[in-house]
Amino acid sequence: GLGCTTTTLPSMFDCETNAENWQTTWSASKQDYCCNKGGAKCDKFDCATGLESWKTSWSIERADWCCTKKGLACDRQEPKQYDCEDGLDYFESLWSADKRQYCCSHEEVGCDLYDCDKGHEHAWCPPRVEWCCEHRGKGCDYLQEAEWQGERQQL
Repeated sequence: GLGCTTTTLPSMFDCETNAENWQTTWSASKQDYCCNKGGAKCDKFDCATGLESWKTSWSIERADWCCTKKGLACDRQEPKQYDCEDGLDYFESLWSADKRQYCCSHEEVGCDLYDCDKGHEHAWCPPRVEWCCEHRGKGCDYLQEAEWQGERQQL
């Protein structure tokens, strides 16, 4: 204030020496003082060291923190919208159109209209036989046999 002299109390710790390695070189009491009161910039994680191999060497917690706080190590995949293994054997009848589109574009499963590896072609409905023959080359023998016998309409 006006007419008052201010004095600065000496710091308990030198918060500049070894600041770049504060996590490993400072004692717990020095970390507490310097990080909370001494003006040192203390980050929970060192986001620079090992950045070139973060995908294989960092914990998820470290990568998430560095991405959020520093904009580094951010290309982790978004959380999955659907479990594309759940119900995969019956995707044709169980999955919604949204799940099929997601799983096809993200995991390349459930993309076909029909699962041409499931069941016996003699038990397939006519559209399935035609689709699987045209797109996957499966069921064509049965399709040709039915055409030869004039039964295509009755498949």
